[in-house]
Amino acid sequence: MMHPSPWQFCSWVVLVTFISISAMNRCCFSAPSFQYTDWLLQFKQEVDDPLGHLSTWKNGSDICQWTGVQCDKNETRVISISLPNMNLSGSIPSSIGRIRSLVGLDLSDNGFTGSIPTAFANLSRLRSLQLYANQLSGFLPPQLGLLTTLQIFR
Repeated sequence: MMHPSPWQFCSWVVLVTFISISAMNRCCFSAPSFQYTDWLLQFKQEVDDPLGHLSTWKNGSDICQWTGVQCDKNETRVISISLPNMNLSGSIPSSIGRIRSLVGLDLSDNGFTGSIPTAFANLSRLRSLQLYANQLSGFLPPQLGLLTTLQIFR
């Protein structure tokens, strides 16, 4: 019976380690953080959704498959929320301001009321903020001036 050489054994250990790490990354680190789920479910809870457009937003499901939610190519961060013309209403929940990876937010053509949350100033990567065709009132929060990457604001 032949015994593997030390070189063959080390090669085998490196290969098994690499395969294990690759599988673990796909298995355990590909889903967005549970915090995104909590923040988005809080958003859902705080808005009125009479037509059930947010019915796919359920705990335990892949948030990258939720209506209007887009994740990055690695599916590790929420980068866009697009919920235009869905008959949503109520105040815009400030929980959206916690999703600092957002580059796009479209809540246009709904029935949102009240003011724009000052927590939106936390969205430092935001490039597009679309809130037109709602019933928003009040002043623009001066904190929105901190959004240096913002290119579209309607």
